[in-house]
Amino acid sequence: MVCSTLGAPPKAARAYADRLLAAWAAGKRDVAKCYTAYATDAILFGEKPRGGAWTWVSTVANTPEQFDDVTYRNAAGERIQVRVARPAAGAWDRVTGVQMTGTTGRISTYADNLIRAWGRGDKAAALKYGTPKAVNALWAFSGGAGGGCWQRTFFGGGYTTMAIYSCESATVELTIQPGAAAAGKPQAVVKAQGFGAD
Repeated sequence: MVCSTLGAPPKAARAYADRLLAAWAAGKRDVAKCYTAYATDAILFGEKPRGGAWTWVSTVANTPEQFDDVTYRNAAGERIQVRVARPAAGAWDRVTGVQMTGTTGRISTYADNLIRAWGRGDKAAALKYGTPKAVNALWAFSGGAGGGCWQRTFFGGGYTTMAIYSCESATVELTIQPGAAAAGKPQAVVKAQGFGAD
């Protein structure tokens, strides 16, 4: 197993997240899987096959919940927050989720394409990206075309992969199958929910 060749995993959250991002930058998904839980590796490598260079920004501890959020940025202004759980030292699979802000990659662009198709009222195009249930939920939420004001405010996840969009006081959440979206397969957005419609 690859993990056994890597030595003991670091205890500190930042060092742990650093190793994950180094594996992503090198395109080594088999190594990244040692550090990640759920579908976190599928989100990272689905969005970008190689992560590139990231600079550490901050580490914020959530002691009651037993995790640390480690935030990085890159030269393009993109940000990534890596959530590192705090089980016993020496444990693998401690990264339980990631949140990316300002990224442009395969999965986030896939979700954006669904939102744009809905925005202009093109149901046929929307059905290339979302299941009929997800697309119908968008149309029911807005009563037709969604309009052009939607901005992505969240992309990421762990157990569940989501993209969240806001328009004024309204929010739409998309649930995505990351591997299918990264591969450009049809209808990889499997759920859509809207909140706060006027």
